[in-house]
Amino acid sequence: MLPVMVLSVKILKRVGKDGRIEISGLPFQEGQQVEITIELADRLVDGTLQYPLRHTEPYRFEDALSPIGEEDGEVLRDFA
Repeated sequence: MLPVMVLSVKILKRVGKDGRIEISGLPFQEGQQVEITIELADRLVDGTLQYPLRHTEPYRFEDALSPIGEEDGEVLRDFA
């Protein structure tokens, strides 16, 4: 069996007072070259959160497979 190679690791960290981020326990061998990209966890796009539904209650569909209403079917028929 071949060993599993980890290609990507995503870690959420807070920046310390001195502007440092400490990361330990990475699943890479000593001497391997890695690429590091740092970005804000909750980015703003045009003044709003990029993921506005994050940390909200999920939607619940009581009967997701039920047929649509007649009035909706008439609208769909007009576009066919």
